[in-house]
Amino acid sequence: MRVLVVGAGAVGQVYGRHLQLGGATVTFFVREKYRAEVERGFTMYALNRSGAGKTERLSFTDVTTISS
Repeated sequence: MRVLVVGAGAVGQVYGRHLQLGGATVTFFVREKYRAEVERGFTMYALNRSGAGKTERLSFTDVTTISS
């Protein structure tokens, strides 16, 4: 399954992570000024008790923008 997530803010990152864990190919649609940041990836922090303090590196290779 291929999924397009519009925006890579806090909510977009969480949705992207869960979709990716579920086997989907995730593409982010972001503004040009955020493209490099999304391509570098994000550090996710576990907030539940069993994973408190653990980090996970989340990277996405498919990032697209629209030029104005």
